[in-house]
Amino acid sequence: MINNILAFSDVMATILSVLVAFLVLLLTITVHEFGHYVVGKLLKFKITEFAIGMGPAIFKKTKKNGEVFSIRLLPLGGFCAFEGEDDAGSPGKEKEDHKTGDPKPDADAPAPLSENAFDNKKPWQRILVLLAGGVTNVVFAIIVVAVSFSIYGQSMISVGSVASGNAVENEYCLVEGDRILEIDGKYVYLTTDLNDYLNGKKQGDKVSVLVENDGKRLTRQVYLRNDVKVESMTDFSLSLSALGIGTTITVESNEGSAFPNGAQLISLEDGTRIEKLSQIWDKLAETDVGDSVKINAVVDGEERVLTIVVPENIEDVKGEYASNKERTDAFKKLFNVNAFYAYFNVSSNNVKLGFFEGLYRAPVYGVKTMLVTLKSIGGLFNGSVSVTDMSGPVGTIKITSQAVKMGFSSGLYYVLEIMALIGISIGVFNLLPVPALDGGRIVFVVIEWIRGKPINKKVEAVIHFVGLITLIAFAVLVDLLKLF
Repeated sequence: MINNILAFSDVMATILSVLVAFLVLLLTITVHEFGHYVVGKLLKFKITEFAIGMGPAIFKKTKKNGEVFSIRLLPLGGFCAFEGEDDAGSPGKEKEDHKTGDPKPDADAPAPLSENAFDNKKPWQRILVLLAGGVTNVVFAIIVVAVSFSIYGQSMISVGSVASGNAVENEYCLVEGDRILEIDGKYVYLTTDLNDYLNGKKQGDKVSVLVENDGKRLTRQVYLRNDVKVESMTDFSLSLSALGIGTTITVESNEGSAFPNGAQLISLEDGTRIEKLSQIWDKLAETDVGDSVKINAVVDGEERVLTIVVPENIEDVKGEYASNKERTDAFKKLFNVNAFYAYFNVSSNNVKLGFFEGLYRAPVYGVKTMLVTLKSIGGLFNGSVSVTDMSGPVGTIKITSQAVKMGFSSGLYYVLEIMALIGISIGVFNLLPVPALDGGRIVFVVIEWIRGKPINKKVEAVIHFVGLITLIAFAVLVDLLKLF
């Protein structure tokens, strides 16, 4: 009975989290369309309908001026429809009567459009309306960030452990529990800032790092432990290792291995933290056959001591190797291990900000996130970012629903963060000069402004349709690649 209640509770929690994720996405799109609506009203465009959601209407209300407000069945999407915005014909066009030479109405032509129809407005006015959606998304996202910062503080990189180095590196280093606030006087807003601030620096260079630890802020001088040459904006390994951040080694093994699958290897029996696999191999190689090496580990969330008995065929893997990889491969085969993974011991912890500091940081955070979004899109073309690093609608809903499940307080914080990121991403993405997006429509308006006449509406409609299909296919591809 209790198990059934718990199972039902889990199902309801999952359903609720998915619903909240849909609402977050719906709110973001509604904000986007509301931006179009507000600027359209200010510039006296004729708006025919403002809809929340897509599909069949479940609620409709017509205002005195003829505008329709509707709520639709599917909580994905929305639109702000302007009179004549997507009309592929020539509004108000009349045919000439060949007998009299007088114009006569074309029965098949659409009804003449008012002077406030979309295409009858000046190009600069149309451009402002098209820009408004993306800009409103970004402004709203910055407001959300400001609220999040004022309530929860800003999420910062927190040091879980520090790797051992030479005497100088051990003296001038970060300390466990440090939350990184600044590097060389520059705020760290995003993890990508580590790469930006450290890229090009050499081993032995000294950097000044402002940290918060145990509620106090202090500056540490840190000697970098390796060169930093960033090749991918999603790879932070060189920056983290240069700062001396320690790693935890995790095992992927087969059944029957002395190293349990998923075990996190923490330290040797004498307390020496395991930072490199060579520490384990050296210990095993110097231990007699039949004796054991004890390793402190975490298995399935619980601390355990692994007892690794040295096998008789240990002699087979002793000796010189051309590389550490070859030596590791030999030991992996000996102990029935598929792979070892090293993860940097960093986490994300919030740092409380003063009210005015939060107000200052929020817009800069928003601008930096916009730039990272643009770099990510550009990275798809130069190979520095993989398609699997992106998320489509399904992936976005999944990430948001997982954040909701984290509990009210922490869940709300992550939902606000994700809402801001989604808003900035949609705002920036929509302003790209791609057919079917606002940015693509702006391109056509600019061309019309330069030429003095519009491109054929039917041609433009086909181009936007092809662009839409391409974007949908890309979004589906991104989500499918996440599954496999």
